[in-house]
Amino acid sequence: GYQLPVCPTDWDAFGGPPRSCKPCAEKLIFLPRFGEWERSEWPNAIRLVLYLVGLLWLFLGIGIVCDQFMGAIEEITSAEHVVWLEVRSGSKHKFHVKVWNDTVANLTLMALGSSAPEILLAVIETYGGQFYAGPLGPSTIVGSAAFNLLVITAVCVSAIPAPQTRKIAQTDVFLTTAFFSVFAYIWMLFVLTVSTPDKVDLEEGIITFCMFPLLVILAFLGDRGYFERMRTGRRRVTAGPGIARSASWVDQETAKLQEKFGKELPEEAIAYLLNKDNKPNKGSKAAMRKNVMRNVTGGKAAPPPSGSDDQLVIGFEAPEHVVFECAGTLQIKIVANHAPGVAVQCKYVTVEGTAKQGARYFHAEGIVGFTATQTEAVVHVPIIDDDTWQPDEHFSCVLSDLHVVPSTSPRPSVSHPVMHEPRLGIDRTVITVLNDDMPGTLNFELEQVFATEGIPVSLGIVRSHGHCGSITCKYSTVEGSAVHDRDYRSMDGVLEFQDGETHKVIQVPILKSNDRNSEIEETFQIRLHDASPGVKFDPTTDGGDHSALCEIVIPPNRKVSTSVRLYRSVANYDKMAEHMDNWREQFAGAFYCNGTAEEQAGAGIKDWFFHCVCLTFKLIFSVIPPPSICGGWLCFVCSLGMIGVVTAIVGDLATLLGCCIGIPDDITAVSLVALGTSLPDTFASRLAAQQDENADNSIGNITGSNSVNVFLGLGLPWTMAALHWSVAGPTPEWKATRANGVPYEIAYPQYQARGGFIVPAGSLAISVATFSACAALCLALLGWRRMRYGGELGGPQGAQRRDSAIMVGLWVVYLTVSSVVSLTQE
Repeated sequence: GYQLPVCPTDWDAFGGPPRSCKPCAEKLIFLPRFGEWERSEWPNAIRLVLYLVGLLWLFLGIGIVCDQFMGAIEEITSAEHVVWLEVRSGSKHKFHVKVWNDTVANLTLMALGSSAPEILLAVIETYGGQFYAGPLGPSTIVGSAAFNLLVITAVCVSAIPAPQTRKIAQTDVFLTTAFFSVFAYIWMLFVLTVSTPDKVDLEEGIITFCMFPLLVILAFLGDRGYFERMRTGRRRVTAGPGIARSASWVDQETAKLQEKFGKELPEEAIAYLLNKDNKPNKGSKAAMRKNVMRNVTGGKAAPPPSGSDDQLVIGFEAPEHVVFECAGTLQIKIVANHAPGVAVQCKYVTVEGTAKQGARYFHAEGIVGFTATQTEAVVHVPIIDDDTWQPDEHFSCVLSDLHVVPSTSPRPSVSHPVMHEPRLGIDRTVITVLNDDMPGTLNFELEQVFATEGIPVSLGIVRSHGHCGSITCKYSTVEGSAVHDRDYRSMDGVLEFQDGETHKVIQVPILKSNDRNSEIEETFQIRLHDASPGVKFDPTTDGGDHSALCEIVIPPNRKVSTSVRLYRSVANYDKMAEHMDNWREQFAGAFYCNGTAEEQAGAGIKDWFFHCVCLTFKLIFSVIPPPSICGGWLCFVCSLGMIGVVTAIVGDLATLLGCCIGIPDDITAVSLVALGTSLPDTFASRLAAQQDENADNSIGNITGSNSVNVFLGLGLPWTMAALHWSVAGPTPEWKATRANGVPYEIAYPQYQARGGFIVPAGSLAISVATFSACAALCLALLGWRRMRYGGELGGPQGAQRRDSAIMVGLWVVYLTVSSVVSLTQE
């Protein structure tokens, strides 16, 4: 066979071959496929190209199987269960609620989905290396964390059209994960350099792993508002976003407003008015109550504009006014800081904003005058009332050209000194016109309906609490244990209510089933959603305030025995048939470019290129069951296994590539491997930043994922390896194993008695320390952006480019420092 290169006969001081003679890439799992012939006989340039192309190809495969993995996670986290909650005194309603809390799902299944390659690489490298530490796993985890936090965040910052911004909505959750995302790597540094240098004890491995559930628990508490409750000391009842109020006070003010205008008013408009005119800690409740009623047709109370004792200052009483459109006329008060002593005049004019003249108000302009003793004047602006729901809009009223009427100005004397030129105080006030028309609340007449096989079921939809204007609402069927196009006809469409119309009926065809006699009761739902602006859904019914649900029950034709009922609760014939159809479609879709024959007809050159490159992976991964089977768990397990296999091959190829280039494995890990495993998340995060209303899904999950990388990706293999060596002890093989060219028994005499899991800190310690510093700077920059621009993402275009460049620069600094230290030690 093929032999290793001839090495010098002189051995080093420790009785082993020189490091330069030690074979590169010894402990691999799958590669090289052609053994020593490939290592020693193939030209280095050819191997370099093949390994690089193969590594990039495997990154595509990881992206494909991770998509299926994420599909399984979405199916799992979308699972619902039924709860009965009391919505009124003595009245309970049935609600379908998610089994998984969103924050818990993000930090467990979602984080595992995005970090699975890095985590599995560390686990497989440790297990495949006979529980000795390898350079790829830990370095890939740190390198991936650096790319995620610094580069992906930089991409997201610049993905928002200027000057728009996106900010973290769940700040308590983000602060928790952000702290742990830095603390995790500081803890890693502490373990490897301070606590037990170059060694991980079993206790340290267990503590690292147990930090994962601790993170999940703390993040869950933040999501549920426990930290906010600790800060404020009380549970908040809100009359709208952000303002704490007692429920009785809100009810009293609502009753007064509706009595004043003689009609039912929208809750959102009342909440806006109460919040706008009643800021906390701004005076007594009596003053607040008085201001609310004053400002329904006027402005927010404010002290008169101030000036010097001699100078006359005239301006609006308040910079903002709020008015219901049914008020008819808005009275805007203009005040002087003292009696003018002369007649003065100024011009006023209304200026359009989002509210347009002729639609929400009538244009008003003119001259307002003050007599010598007058300190107040009023401007009247007509407000247009209609019967159509419109969003709250605003316009302005502006003062200008303040001057003294010449004929009334007295001559200067001892009793009439020279008067200072009068000036304007608040010269612009913004008027918000609140909608008072209620298009209605949509709901089903019945929340549950029993159907008969073969007979369409009729469902009534009721429009209550207002019927102004024409509205629309989408409806669609939602599959349950009943299967569409087998048990019922799938439907979706649009309902339209005309002005004043309060009732609609839709019919859903129920199909005949050949095995209905052997089936148990099956269910599906009809969902109302995406209604016209202003239309609401009843939050006290199933579906909440964003939709309405009606459950349709299809009973069996005859009584079913207990044994059949138990069996059919597990095996649903129609469901299984649908699952098998989906599975067959996976195989067929793998052959088509873009998945179907119709999409293939419009495919371009790029589509065909990537289809041909990825065809092998598509066919292999088609054996993974679709997520619809077993609630997604079967797909979850199979996808995870596939990711593990591909990741193991990636580890082998990365090591071989490093041998060809002549760079250490840890440099390959922090650069190429970390980049390849994190690149799919880059595009997903950029898309989330552009489409979502907040930054939670784009950068909020990065800190959680980075924490999970350490707690799972290192905590699990550390615990496994530390447990193995705590049982095995210092074997002869362990003593002969080398760290930086020195056998363990010589390099670590303090660990001779009990052995242990040796993890040489080396360049990894410098890499972790550098990343921790860069991460702290990046998080500080995000905090500053939130205070400066109102959000972590977006802002002025120049600021976007500057801050993105800073973050990418931090990543370059991290790569440079890690590479230089590794090459120096090598």
